Amino acid sequence: MNKKQWMPLLGMTIAAFIFNTSEFMPIGLLTDIAQTFSITQTQAGTMITIYSWAVMLLSLPLMILASKYNYKKILLTTLFLFGLGQVISAISMNFFILIVGRLVVACAHAIFWSIASVIAVRLVNEEKREFAMSMIVTGTSVAMIAGLPLGRMIGLLIGWRITFLIVGIISILLLFFQSIYFPKLNSNAAFSLNELPQLLKNKQLITIYGISLLFASAYYTAYSYIEPFLSQVANLSNNTITLVLSLFGVAGIGGSILFSNFYNKNRKRFIWV
Repeated sequence: MNKKQWMPLLGMTIAAFIFNTSEFMPIGLLTDIAQTFSITQTQAGTMITIYSWAVMLLSLPLMILASKYNYKKILLTTLFLFGLGQVISAISMNFFILIVGRLVVACAHAIFWSIASVIAVRLVNEEKREFAMSMIVTGTSVAMIAGLPLGRMIGLLIGWRITFLIVGIISILLLFFQSIYFPKLNSNAAFSLNELPQLLKNKQLITIYGISLLFASAYYTAYSYIEPFLSQVANLSNNTITLVLSLFGVAGIGGSILFSNFYNKNRKRFIWV
């Protein structure tokens, strides 16, 4: 790949890293956030539930709205919203304001993960598409290995607010980076709600939607309260909990390597496995 392709793809990989780091940060800092606002961990966990529901309900309408614009404008706007949400979260004076900040981030999340894979494969030549996809997965996995544990360590040392603020600063820097290197990439076509019934008639798409629903549900059910579980049930120390969260991310890197090496050789068998 040449520089023209590599630089925006690198930017997308970093974006995947910070978006996933932000998504899981409250999980690693749930106990501290609860203590800050003098609420229970269960009450603090509602922001994870609200965030998830917001992403689910807003993804379709926001993407229909965004599909009218080119990918560069969508991406830069998404990065701006993401950074704004982090700043609101960092300076929140009460739990309600924190939820407002997380909702702004949820809007950015809903759009970004709707376009990330599409953008990645369109930035490169056809023979490099699997590599481009694996880069996005790698950014996600590195967030689990380094981003979430690092965010947790920063939160434990100098406060969870600084963790949110740092992610916000990185997102604004990335916005300037992509404004320079990201090409003018037009979306294929605008999408309207009237076209939705046609998608629902596609059995292959319905299967993918179903699999995604099952994987995501299982994943978040197990992971959302993993930090208090490891602390209170497994009685692990803070350092050991951080290590466990990192090992989870290492497993994701392994999946990314397997995908980039084997998926294109036999896609159906790979998906079955």
